[in-house]
Amino acid sequence: MHSDMERHPEPSGSRDWKIVSRDPHLTVRRAPLKVSDPASGDDQRFEREFLESILARDPCNEDVLMQLGHAYTRSGEFEKGLSMDLRLVRLRPNDAVAHYNLACSYSLLGRVEEALAEIEKAISLGYSDLRHMLNDPDLEQLRKTPGFQRLIRRVLGSEAKDS
Repeated sequence: MHSDMERHPEPSGSRDWKIVSRDPHLTVRRAPLKVSDPASGDDQRFEREFLESILARDPCNEDVLMQLGHAYTRSGEFEKGLSMDLRLVRLRPNDAVAHYNLACSYSLLGRVEEALAEIEKAISLGYSDLRHMLNDPDLEQLRKTPGFQRLIRRVLGSEAKDS
């Protein structure tokens, strides 16, 4: 071993060794394992491209339509998210969650009248998570409207009658 290098055990009592040089250009150390951040743009782009490739082969894959709609929305591609939600509602016309997601897409695009109609449809089909609806950031534009506030009062009134 060169006179300017020493062997030191790794911390925490492991038997692995690293060579530490007094010359910083010759220092050998383990490289830390790097795991990419799941919110990174590369991962999001990979996810969208992967889902798009599946959808190209299977255009009516409902699970992929739902996941791709969410992926587009997370990346701010609201028009594309809307497109996925419209396709999903055509495939699942009686699915409360599909209509709820469509309402979210309309709200994100500022199309509050259409968003309100879809929220009403979702509720009529059985969507009942009022707490989520009142806190979902995707519905922020819709919540500001008098129509949404009337709808919530109506839902709360019918819940009180059911109790």
